[in-house]
Amino acid sequence: MMDTRIIPEGNLAEKALPPQGGPEEKGTHPITSVLKNTFLAFLTSGALNVAIFVGAKGAGVVFLMRSPGVPDAEAITILHVLISTLVGTIGAAIVFRILLRFAKNPVSAFQIISFVVLLLSFSGPLLLLPDTDVLGKSALAVMHVIVAVVIVPLLLRTLRPR
Repeated sequence: MMDTRIIPEGNLAEKALPPQGGPEEKGTHPITSVLKNTFLAFLTSGALNVAIFVGAKGAGVVFLMRSPGVPDAEAITILHVLISTLVGTIGAAIVFRILLRFAKNPVSAFQIISFVVLLLSFSGPLLLLPDTDVLGKSALAVMHVIVAVVIVPLLLRTLRPR
């Protein structure tokens, strides 16, 4: 939407001005918007991930992991899910802020990096959890997708003019 204002110049010619409220140049967007959307992304993806986790556990899915130096597998808990979700959202926000500051095209760079990190994140559920069954690994992979699908648009939304 274009903001049109009347400029008093004798004939009251109209001149199109850029929309107000958006960042004037790359890297100047207030960090508070990024923080707000990161928090919103954590709350949203965290709630969705907990719902998937609880639903899968209720359906009999067993989530097990092996910690370094611990011989027996231990159960993955809601706390593990929330911490992983928090790490993912904070990591995305940090990368986003760095790209806003230094990248020539931060939006494209962020989208590409997010997709690559999402693909790499599947190695955890698919390769590193030998004691978790296929349904558990699938549920964990879906949780990774949820974090990406929530955080990427919310962070990119900070670039839109208000």
